Amino acid sequence: MIGLRSAEREHYLKLGGNFRDDEKFYRPGFEAALHARTRCKEFDQVSAEMASDLKELERQYPDAEIAAPFTRGYQRGREYYQHLCEESKAA
Repeated sequence: MIGLRSAEREHYLKLGGNFRDDEKFYRPGFEAALHARTRCKEFDQVSAEMASDLKELERQYPDAEIAAPFTRGYQRGREYYQHLCEESKAA
């Protein structure tokens, strides 16, 4: 995982996002995708489970746009996990 944060920052910036401001929402989404209970599932399949995470973030940051960076983080976390699986199969 060394270098993962900087790689994700670069990817996010290429999409036009502001990683410095959004990381606190992006990271929980990314980490949620790696959790055993949600791993390999599309965001819409786990949106009910993610609702409590989103509500907590909304409570902490009432004026921030949270859903989009959280969802992006979740999607990138899924891609990252899939990449790890493919690497382990190839080894």
